[in-house]
Amino acid sequence: MPAATTTSTALAHPALTLGLLLVLATLVGLVGCTAIPFFSYTSATGETYGIGALGYWVDGRAVSEKYHYAAPSSWPSPLTHAPLLLLIHLPLFILLALVLLYYLVLLVRPAGAGAAEPLKRVERAPTAPRVAQLAVGAAALIIVVCDAAMWGIADHRGEVLTGAPLGFAVVIAGPVLLVLWAANQSASWLAYRAYVARK
Repeated sequence: MPAATTTSTALAHPALTLGLLLVLATLVGLVGCTAIPFFSYTSATGETYGIGALGYWVDGRAVSEKYHYAAPSSWPSPLTHAPLLLLIHLPLFILLALVLLYYLVLLVRPAGAGAAEPLKRVERAPTAPRVAQLAVGAAALIIVVCDAAMWGIADHRGEVLTGAPLGFAVVIAGPVLLVLWAANQSASWLAYRAYVARK
């Protein structure tokens, strides 16, 4: 078997599809559904803020536990927009969870005689859902770029803004996972086209 075909087959593997989706949904869910700090900001007075979607922390103490909370007056721009930016991760998580649910339905739905094995159903998902998934992936990449841009803008303005461990995980691993997911979806689409051609 040619090396290119072997690589394409590996990229299209259903386990990779499900694994990437699970990791992406978990990372985005931690950002969008919890108060786990994504950014860490140290003010001019020496206070350290852990900034999450569902609230922020001051020197390790939780202060707010709601979405789109009012940023403290000591936060400079662009940090005043952090609550809204992190809130945007919530609908993204919902979209990723729906995509994962779609594949889980393919795995567990009853199949008649001669139907494909469950994992093959994932690999042979039709084109329309894959286009929708790539759109979700593109939206996720844009949001990750916005996350990184906030760091860059704050650094340019001389603010002491760094990433919390979750922030580093998303900004560094996120683009890599999304590129792998795009490759996986493209390879799976080619596998689906080959399957249709054989029918």
